[in-house]
Amino acid sequence: MTPQPWLPIATAPQDGSWILLYDPSSHHKVYTGMWDASFEYSFEEHKAIGAWTNFIARSFAFEEYQRLSPTHWMPLPQVP
Repeated sequence: MTPQPWLPIATAPQDGSWILLYDPSSHHKVYTGMWDASFEYSFEEHKAIGAWTNFIARSFAFEEYQRLSPTHWMPLPQVP
C-alpha cells in the first residue's frame, strides 16, 4: 500500500468533513479536524468567520474547540 502524500491546505475540503491536519506551529503537530464555517463571529463584518478546528473537550453538552493553523492535510485512513 502506497502512503498518501500530505496535500496543501488550500486544497482541503471545507464542507465539515473530518480529515487529518498538519499544524507545524502546534504542540501535537497532527490532528483530526475539520473546517467549521461558523467558528467565530465577526462583529465588525457582521458575519461568521470559518476556521480549522477540532473538538478538544466535550462533556455535559459543553464543547470546547481549538483553532488550528494547518499547512497540510490528508484524508482519514479507512477503518479496519
